[in-house]
Amino acid sequence: MMTTSRILPIVVFVGVAILYLSTLTHVHTFDALSYILDVQRKPWAELFHPHHLAYGPLGALATWFTGGDAALAMQRLNALAGAGGSALLGAIAYRRWQRVDLAISAALALCGAYAYWYYAVEVEVYTVAACFLLWIIWLIDQPRVQHGRWQLALGGAVAGACLFHQSNALVALPLLVVASIDSWRHPAHWRGWIQAALVASAIVVGSYAWVMWGISGFRDGATALAWLTQYAATGWWGGRATLTDLLSGISESIAWPLGATYGIMILTLSLAHLRIQPLRSEHAWMWTWILVYAVFFTWWEPDNIEFWIALCPLGILLLLAPLRHQPRWSIGSCLALGVALLTMHTNWLAITQRGDASRDLQRDIARYIVDQSSAGDLVLIPDGLLELYLPYYHQREHLQSVNAAISSHGSWEAACAHIRADIAQSQQAGHAVLIAQDFLVPSPIMQQRFGLTADAVAQCMPEITAWSTPLPSRAPIPVYQRIAPPAEQLSKQRWQALSHAPLGWQLSNASPDPTSQPGWWLQVASDPVLVSPILDVPMPTAIAVQLEPVATADRQAQLFVAVALNQFAEPQSLRWEIPADASEVILDLRQLPDLPPRLLQIRLDPVADGGSGSVRVTGIRIIP
Repeated sequence: MMTTSRILPIVVFVGVAILYLSTLTHVHTFDALSYILDVQRKPWAELFHPHHLAYGPLGALATWFTGGDAALAMQRLNALAGAGGSALLGAIAYRRWQRVDLAISAALALCGAYAYWYYAVEVEVYTVAACFLLWIIWLIDQPRVQHGRWQLALGGAVAGACLFHQSNALVALPLLVVASIDSWRHPAHWRGWIQAALVASAIVVGSYAWVMWGISGFRDGATALAWLTQYAATGWWGGRATLTDLLSGISESIAWPLGATYGIMILTLSLAHLRIQPLRSEHAWMWTWILVYAVFFTWWEPDNIEFWIALCPLGILLLLAPLRHQPRWSIGSCLALGVALLTMHTNWLAITQRGDASRDLQRDIARYIVDQSSAGDLVLIPDGLLELYLPYYHQREHLQSVNAAISSHGSWEAACAHIRADIAQSQQAGHAVLIAQDFLVPSPIMQQRFGLTADAVAQCMPEITAWSTPLPSRAPIPVYQRIAPPAEQLSKQRWQALSHAPLGWQLSNASPDPTSQPGWWLQVASDPVLVSPILDVPMPTAIAVQLEPVATADRQAQLFVAVALNQFAEPQSLRWEIPADASEVILDLRQLPDLPPRLLQIRLDPVADGGSGSVRVTGIRIIP
């Protein structure tokens, strides 16, 4: 015969699973898209992240098992883990108090909490890790340390929590408290606790050793340590907590919005029924758990709701505990259930709205960028979701952000050089460049993190932004600038209006000579050569060139039309004498034999012998 203790978890699991599976989000976080792309693209041996070692392989296994989309498979996995955790907390509450009303309130309070619910319908690690933490609470709430199966179960639960998030190594401290109290009361129990610790340590250490030395091939401790601590070494985390951040993180973990209101309501209800009693051993380890996690995450990143999930189950148990002294279904327990239901309703609205793809601004921005660019164009974006939205939703890979550039190259100076080279290479390949205004003016967080200023970014690329023009935009899409592809620049005669060097041109025996005067000033030696970027336009009838020699040995110029990419031949060229008045010369390409149907590139030899003098290229334009 099924008892209440068995029926209740089943009912909770089924009900919460239906709720979560019906509210799966369609708007993903940065980390979620990272996991999805990793599972979709990487071989299994590269899916082991040091801070949540088991999640990537589990996601790959779920995707393989369902034979479908990685995002959907991992979301369903999290939804079922979230339902299992809610059922487990209900079972823990019922076993503690033998009260259906309080058990239902505990289960609903957890499954309806904004942080727990949101990450249960997202592709993140925290719900699975929380399920293992709840398993730990179930096992240590009424320890049976004489049984070998209990020791294996506890060791496995601790290992699972740590393998799904490295921070759960913090659970060792509350476990030490409960083990010490239990062993003091029952001296024979200490062996069981030691055996459980050995099981957990063997699984965790063995797993990391296997990945580091067996799969990744690390052969020295320094490399392994750098891999293990890569997040902590970025400078992004830790040490910048404020009281506002802390209160915001806790309240939003409860509900969005009104989290603080609901938190105060249930706290007031709990305090109203509180009875002063001696500190019990169960409370000692629970308060230790809360204190250790709270101190660490207050330092680490207190406004991030995902980190407070680990404290939710214990907080709920402690807040509901005073109500156990009231009769079943009393006013107090009904009010607690009412607050849980109100929280669920509020969060249902928030979850469904936040997960609605039609409300996703980042998706609109990504679509705008795609509409304004071609597949090969470079996109310089502000730091954030666009780094993953463009590859995931539109298969656009050619993009760069300030954060990624500095993280990859170590300093803004090195990052600036890399970005400039990337822009030049894109132009050389014949592509446009899109630049977000927020890229040119980094956010205060980015400026604080890297000691970066907007002036430093502006000074990195003044001649680059001089070639850009604003794109048409509409609120709330942010402003973007565009550097046209070289073919478009030559067709629109933009060179004649600028004093900065055109982008993507390859120079030989010549170097730019910066000047404030209009035109492109070059220091030229013998046989200077200027090779254009890829143009790839229908063959024009003529090309107009305007040159002004300054102290050069001769005045003979020559223009080549490419016979193939980066290939030029003498028969496919035109020579002319540079006019004394530096007027524009129109070169009729119809004089050349066997012209190809498309103009791939041009090469300009401004003079045969520059003699270390100067040449000013005032303009080059294509005449269709």
